[in-house]
Amino acid sequence: MKKTFSCVSDKLENIPKELTESKNLKFPNVHENLIDMVEFSKIMKEYRKDIFCRVPFCMTVEAESLGAKINMGDEKYGPRAKEYAFKNLDELESIKPIDLTTGRIKTVLGAIHELKESGEIPILAVEGPFTILSSLIDSTAFYKELRKNPDQANEFLNFLEDEIVKYILSGIENGAKIISFGDPAGSIDIVGPKVFREYSGKIAKNVIEKVRLKEKNCIIHLCGLTSVALENEGMCKFNPLNCDSETYGKAIYEIINENTKTKIIGHNCIKKSIYKIPKNTIWEIKE
Repeated sequence: MKKTFSCVSDKLENIPKELTESKNLKFPNVHENLIDMVEFSKIMKEYRKDIFCRVPFCMTVEAESLGAKINMGDEKYGPRAKEYAFKNLDELESIKPIDLTTGRIKTVLGAIHELKESGEIPILAVEGPFTILSSLIDSTAFYKELRKNPDQANEFLNFLEDEIVKYILSGIENGAKIISFGDPAGSIDIVGPKVFREYSGKIAKNVIEKVRLKEKNCIIHLCGLTSVALENEGMCKFNPLNCDSETYGKAIYEIINENTKTKIIGHNCIKKSIYKIPKNTIWEIKE
């Protein structure tokens, strides 16, 4: 029987107005400025009674580093694409590799480093290829290219795959102990089973395997939408691990401290780290 997963992450991301006012938080500073980003991450950790600090607070950092035009928003509406920077696949192919030493992506990596140095446990949230693309080009236009020019489209997606891996490895090098990987725009409910198997799901699997081959001790946490689809489509097998931890976050923390090898877990939401674990079970990808 196929597993199911219901995403409720949006409800876990609300920032109470009284919190922003009492802490004198300024937007979009928390998305752009290193000191503000670090402070906001710590404030949200404290507010949620969590044990982890997360950055960034939007899904546009990778896309912006590839040329997306981003409206930075305010405390009510976060960063989002204000217009598409590319019209077709030929234009997309002019994109240069991500420069991790400049722009907001540098700030995010700097925040990971600062959080780690101050004794926090940082989570780096990383987006998958279709979510990145959704800020670069109209999705309908890209799907047309995918059908008309599959080889060319696949070549560009392979480029994105390599850039995502590069970003993740830099995040780990800067101190991220947990990588939260998701691709909402590439979920099987949106792209369909065929595109998921051949592209978004395949790339997700490639990314986590490439990182696992290079890293010895970190947690890669797959969005439940992605991990459940990977298992349902027969692309990965997951193994249940029983645990008695008080919360999901504490269970993940114990895995970090008790293991010397990278583990890939899923079938849950990293944003639910403050809640009890369903059936006292963590799901790990079998090697």
